[in-house]
Amino acid sequence: MATLGLVHTVRRVIPGLSDLAAELLPGVRQLHYLDESVLQDAIALNGLSADIIRRVRTLVALAAERSDVVLVTCSSIGPAADIAAGECYVPVLRLDRPMAEEAVRAGEHIGVIATLGSTLTPTAQLVRQCAEEAQRRAEITQLLVEGAFAAASSGLPAEHDRLVLEGLEELLLGPDPVEVVTLAQASMAPVAAQLPEKLQARVLASPRSGLRRAAEILERVGHP
Repeated sequence: MATLGLVHTVRRVIPGLSDLAAELLPGVRQLHYLDESVLQDAIALNGLSADIIRRVRTLVALAAERSDVVLVTCSSIGPAADIAAGECYVPVLRLDRPMAEEAVRAGEHIGVIATLGSTLTPTAQLVRQCAEEAQRRAEITQLLVEGAFAAASSGLPAEHDRLVLEGLEELLLGPDPVEVVTLAQASMAPVAAQLPEKLQARVLASPRSGLRRAAEILERVGHP
């Protein structure tokens, strides 16, 4: 049986991603690896230290031992995941890479929205990297939604959603609207579904596209 290893830094995203993986990759076994301290430390430092990178490499290596493909679901540790990918004998994919590639194809003025500064910068960097690889122009507007992460962590999901929606509307309908918005965190995906349908079409989330890419990789390595 094909096995997908998922590396997480936030416990609350696991149920939604697990359900979506079951829908998009039927018959594929899931193994979930969680270390919430990695993100907590990245938030405190507003970036990645050598110690955090070492821990991510270890976590990804553990997942790779029992998986055919490893999917890293946290954008904040994306650069560390890229390092780990070069050290593993199985494919390692960042959940947000297919989203970033799609954004570059969709337009030149791209918005990146996040509720954490530690996530905002790596996602914007990934979009720029994908634009360079595709030899496309990319003007990136970054927006940090202040207070939203604290609201979610305090058990106030409605307040989190309200703040994120305001940020999305600012990017999409403001005086200098972007063509497309990328959600820097998988946990923000349900919020975009609350937008009017015409605006939803201009918002890209990582879970579905990332899992579809994982399915394509599994097929290529002989595990349809």
